[in-house]
Amino acid sequence: MNKSRKIYGSIFLFSLFILLLSGSRYVLAAVAAEAALLLLLRILLSVDAKGIQLMQKMQTACVAGQELEISMEALSKRRLRAAGILEVTMAYRNVLFEFTGRQQIQIPLAGRQESFLIPFGSELCGEVHVKVEKAVCYDLFGLCRAELECPGEQMLTVHPGKVPIRLLLKRQPQGYLEGEQYYQSRKGNDVSEVFDLREYYPGDDIRSIHWKLSSKMDSVIVREGSDTSHYDTILLFDAGLGGKEKQWDKKVLSSAVELGISVSGRLIELGIPHYIGIPAGDRILRLQVSDRADYLQMIDIWMGITLPKKSGIVLQNFLIEKMQKEYTKLIYVAVGEYSEELFQMEGELDMTAICLQENGDQVGLTQRGSSQLVELPYDLLYSHPHNISI
Repeated sequence: MNKSRKIYGSIFLFSLFILLLSGSRYVLAAVAAEAALLLLLRILLSVDAKGIQLMQKMQTACVAGQELEISMEALSKRRLRAAGILEVTMAYRNVLFEFTGRQQIQIPLAGRQESFLIPFGSELCGEVHVKVEKAVCYDLFGLCRAELECPGEQMLTVHPGKVPIRLLLKRQPQGYLEGEQYYQSRKGNDVSEVFDLREYYPGDDIRSIHWKLSSKMDSVIVREGSDTSHYDTILLFDAGLGGKEKQWDKKVLSSAVELGISVSGRLIELGIPHYIGIPAGDRILRLQVSDRADYLQMIDIWMGITLPKKSGIVLQNFLIEKMQKEYTKLIYVAVGEYSEELFQMEGELDMTAICLQENGDQVGLTQRGSSQLVELPYDLLYSHPHNISI
């Protein structure tokens, strides 16, 4: 478009120059015609732009690596008089990795309704906000432009793919009861201790209905029980956007998140309830994962949290708050080199550390006391199943 404007501007200036030199009325007429054409195009294009409506449609969820297309439709209330080209700038913001990308597309406008598809790359998992950042309509010659009203922002959750791993149990982690104490922060099946009150949904156990409270309200209220057990296994994910001296490749980080979530999924398949600790700002967000429903909810929460600037926050908080005293088994997932702080807990709990390496051509296995250290090269992560002892 800029090229067309430069050419037309050069012609117009040249005509003015000739007019000043010659004073010819024919040249004057040519200059007036050039100016009139530009004015007419601007007026007609402005009218066209006010009658064009952009509509955007897309999926709300997909799996990382899946090929997607965003459907865009341009509808005009009347026949177009001057509009010939639509230029759309799409902006994509990944919340998990604090990453923003842009894509510019030009579409010819020929009728009152034009539909087109915009390819979207979903290489990185996470919550992605998609919006039309700018929509501009140009005339047939590319000389004038008019901005269009943009459709609202939409959200897409790119779920992590699965990493081919197998967990080999050295022992079976078990929960235990702690007398009469219960944890109100955890939902469970013990209705003798109330975790929460909510409205009745079809399929709820009628034995959980709070009849006395329901009689005072306009709706049926049910009790949600608490969980009186304690889980002795915790999975810590301790990766940030960068290490001590460098920023991690976004694809490697996305794979590390997939690795951590895949380990959690394998634990659930083995019937091992656990906690998962993920970085949320400068603290640890601990989520209970006791079944498939908890697992899926954990993924949705994780995809909407931005990773911290630097790695190591989770481990530091874990040690400062002495959380190792609450568990007997730790599974640690990170990117890059191991932190020596990790081994401050040696002897206090059984530990398996898995670190994803940006480079490397072979899997590294190291035994240090009761701790097992696993180094997985990024290039080999998806090539074949990896056996990891916990």
